Amino acid sequence: MKRTEHQRRTGFRRGAVLLLAGLLSLGAGKLHAQTENKFPFKGVYENFENRVIIRLNLYDATLTAPGLDFLGKLNGYMSGRGIYGIWLLTDFEIKDNEATLRFSNDTGADSQTIVFTQENDSTFHYKAVDGNYVKKASGRKLVKITSEMDFKKRQ
Repeated sequence: MKRTEHQRRTGFRRGAVLLLAGLLSLGAGKLHAQTENKFPFKGVYENFENRVIIRLNLYDATLTAPGLDFLGKLNGYMSGRGIYGIWLLTDFEIKDNEATLRFSNDTGADSQTIVFTQENDSTFHYKAVDGNYVKKASGRKLVKITSEMDFKKRQ
């Protein structure tokens, strides 16, 4: 079956459009990965073993702590089934692949300084500074959680 001139031209265009769309989608994926690497301290970080979640955006105050929206937008908070209450980010400093984070609990009674270090694109190391004040409920008692943990970046 012979193709007409019109069919040849539109077939070529269709192929060129599909090729261009494929190249653009590859470029968009690479751009997304570069954006993720550019903002390592923006996202959701989870330690599955201790059931702790840290939500951060150290580049812009865009987060709202659950049940505490009257406080307005925050740069981060720590919560989860593995800790007692919600810990609000009150101060931070970024230096290279390391962020020093200062959290206070939702009652304001305790505060904790943490060094949060990026190990690779998706793994971060949490280390409590000057003792550990973050606690979890264990039976009828509050006990301190571990002072060092590894977190995986979800978003």
